[in-house]
Amino acid sequence: MKIKSKEQSKTYLELFDVMDSSRKETNLSKTLSYILARNPYALKKLLYLIDPDSLIIKNKKAKLILKNSSIEIERSYSKEKLGHNNESGRTDIEIKIFDNDKLLIFAIIECKIHENRATIAQFEKYKNILSICLINQG
Repeated sequence: MKIKSKEQSKTYLELFDVMDSSRKETNLSKTLSYILARNPYALKKLLYLIDPDSLIIKNKKAKLILKNSSIEIERSYSKEKLGHNNESGRTDIEIKIFDNDKLLIFAIIECKIHENRATIAQFEKYKNILSICLINQG
């Protein structure tokens, strides 16, 4: 589900368009992506926490970063596309930051609740997804 497209100043969705009443990881990813797509300072701060040395993040204004971003939740990838024999994949949140049409930053956020932890198998899938997106530039 596309929460915000590149060139939108912020998402046009309302919180109730994306949130549900379940207490699952999907609700966490929906709520977090909504906040990031509405608040340029939250998005910039998250990107800074991921990569504090990034000049792209340090030197750009928060509103410009948000405008040049694409935020998507629950994006699915086929097993053929991932190169896996029997498993497809899905990302919780994908954030892409562009400069014109050039992809500058691509981040995948894995949401977990309670005692859950990301697994090595998920990381392996994400490596393939990163490769696909970087080759295709988004």
